[in-house]
Amino acid sequence: NMGGDVNTLNIFTLGLGPWLTSMIILMLISYRNMDKYMKQTSLEKHYKERILTLILSVIQSYFVIHEYVSKQRVHQDNIYLTILILVTGTMLLVWLADKNSRYGIAGPMPIVMVSIIKSMMHQKMEYIDASHIVIALLIILVIITLFILLFIELVEVRIPYIDLMNVSATNMKSYLSWKVNPAGSITLMMSISAF
Repeated sequence: NMGGDVNTLNIFTLGLGPWLTSMIILMLISYRNMDKYMKQTSLEKHYKERILTLILSVIQSYFVIHEYVSKQRVHQDNIYLTILILVTGTMLLVWLADKNSRYGIAGPMPIVMVSIIKSMMHQKMEYIDASHIVIALLIILVIITLFILLFIELVEVRIPYIDLMNVSATNMKSYLSWKVNPAGSITLMMSISAF
């Protein structure tokens, strides 16, 4: 769930939206002072990202509760508990995306893709009277799209170069590796978060 699914309020209603927004905000802030950003450790970047995600998810969950839940159904005492539940769901999804980035395939993209497919099925597909062939073709198209995303994420161009300062006896080939998609999955995440 990317967020915005307020038809059925559950633990994953906010989805990965606050995390994607915090990554975009921190990336835009880092462009102002790149030297300072490059000196930060990955742990510092991780904590800043999580703290901003936590703040944004609290704000967004407060807005979702007050905008989409009727006042008669939720008592004032239960609002804080509901905010805690929504924030917990967001942080759980962020944790899963982080674990998939470290140990899984294609970073956080599979979680984002599943949420996109779920929202498409929920919003558009319930009004379409499609045959089994059309549904099978859609599933095949989604699988092909996942393989293309995986290919783009893992492919790199290796540019050979000669290291003049290397005086070792081994004749190892040196190269510069350049990813085909150097931005990674942030481009898709940014477009999904913005629109």
